[in-house]
This record gives sequence, structure tokens and C-alpha cells, in this order.
Amino acid sequence: MDNKIAMIMPYFGKWPKWINLFFYSCGKNEFIDFYIFSDCPKPHNLSKNIIFTSISWEEYCKQISDALDVNFKDVEPYKLCDIRPAYGYIYQNILDNYQFWGYGDIDLSYGNLKSLLTNTLLDKYNIISTHANRLSGHFCLIRNTAPNRNAFLKFKNWRKRITDKKVYGFDEYDFTEYFVPNIYWVHRIDRYIGAFFGISHYKIFSMIMPLFLFRKKIHMKELWTSPAPKEGEKWIYNLSTGEMTSPNHKKLPYLHFLFFKKTPFYQTDIYWKDDFWKVSDSTINQGKGFIIFTNKEVFYKEKY
Repeated sequence: MDNKIAMIMPYFGKWPKWINLFFYSCGKNEFIDFYIFSDCPKPHNLSKNIIFTSISWEEYCKQISDALDVNFKDVEPYKLCDIRPAYGYIYQNILDNYQFWGYGDIDLSYGNLKSLLTNTLLDKYNIISTHANRLSGHFCLIRNTAPNRNAFLKFKNWRKRITDKKVYGFDEYDFTEYFVPNIYWVHRIDRYIGAFFGISHYKIFSMIMPLFLFRKKIHMKELWTSPAPKEGEKWIYNLSTGEMTSPNHKKLPYLHFLFFKKTPFYQTDIYWKDDFWKVSDSTINQGKGFIIFTNKEVFYKEKY
């Protein structure tokens, strides 16, 4: 039997320029249901697997407060990163018929997620991350069991994590340490031994993490979905097949735009400026051709 997957994805503020491509790529992955909660205008012609709920930020905060019995207010929408570990608990009524629930970002375009999320992988693992060193906040799946839904309650200071104005990264760092308690030692090895011998951060985690994940049924593998683009590199999205291809011709489950934008996590003068987006909605909706991503622009080509 196929595993049913629900992605819980609230978003508040203003839609980014690529939002229609994001929703298009969701629609190409029909085996996943995407639950969107937003105060932004509902896009036209959404696929059946996108369940859109229009709601104000204030009302959404009240729903979170009521569900968790906390005072969740006077925070920015980015604070939702710290709510993600509780989504399984908050949305139990939605998730009854799903084997997995997940969370993620919208500053990306999905490729063919089925290439990663095979039934073999889903049957074998309880947690799936596209990073080797932590649970990936931009895409993470968790098996829908009571212990996993209630895992965030195991933290003594979970209420503080959720209600503080400060963003803790609860979805990536604390949540990772809960499921992989010994990851502390991998970070120590990386910081001291890896740095001393000049071994890259990703290589250290790729080599050592499998030992710490033995029998844990946790899939943490670096899939390079958040690249730092270099001059001349191109990522190609096929509108017809829904596949995303990297510059080295590998198929990616998705392309995360984090380092294409101006971000404090990557110091560079080359990033997307105001006129970077050169793709019309009508071009996307015709469902053929290619979207090309570079570190300077995003544009359309009929043939590639």
C-alpha cells in the first residue's frame, strides 16, 4: 500500500515572485497533499492536492495558542519555524489517514519527489531529511505516530521555545538532537578533528552519521538541495516532467533558493536582484519548456 503524505505549510505576508512555480511543482507531485494556511490571495487553478485555507495571521496565532495552550502572539511569521515540531500534534484531525506528516519552506521548486520518496524508503524509515547533519527545515517528513506527534512535549522548555519572540530553530537543531542524541559527538569530531585535517564539514557527517543512525530508522543524507550557485551554473526545471536537474546533471528532489537570494548565511555580492524573475505565469501554466535558474536570473526556454 502506498504511504500517504501531508505537508503542513503555513505562510503569511506577501507571495514571492516564484509562488506560481512553487504551486505548479506541488501539483506535479500528486502523491503528496499540501495543506497551505495563508493570508495571501488564493492563487487560481490550484491542483487538487493543494488544500488552501485563507486565514489571518492573528486568527492563526489564536489557533496555535488554543491547540497548545500557550500565548502565541506578538511574533513575526518566521517564528513558525519553532512551531513545526508541533504540527503533528496540532493537526491530528487532518492527519488521521496519513502515514507521514512534514513541514517545509516555499522558497523552492520541487522536482520529482517520487525519485526520493519511494515506497521502499518510506517503509524503512520513520524520519526523512535531505541534510546529513540535521533535520532539514525546508523539507522534512516524520512518520505519523503518537510518539512522534508528541515528541516536542519532551523538551522541558518547549513552551518558552514556542512563545519567545526569539527564533530558536526548534525544527532543525533541538528536534534533531531529540531524535539523534549523540549527534553532539559528530559535531565535536567535525569541529576539532575535521577542521584540523582539513576534512569538509559535509564529508565528516556523511562518513560518521550512518554509525550514529544505525537501527534508528532515520534517513539523513545530504542531497545538495540548497546549493550556493557559482558563475555559469544552471539548474533546469522541466515543466513537462516536473524534474529538477543540477549543473552536474543529477536529478534533485527540489531546488531550495536560500543561497540564490541575499542571505546572512552566505556572503556574496552576486544574488538575485529585483528584476531576476523573467518567467510569466502563463508560461508556467502551459506546462512545457524549461525554467532555468542561475545566480543572476530565472528565465524560460522553450527547448533545452
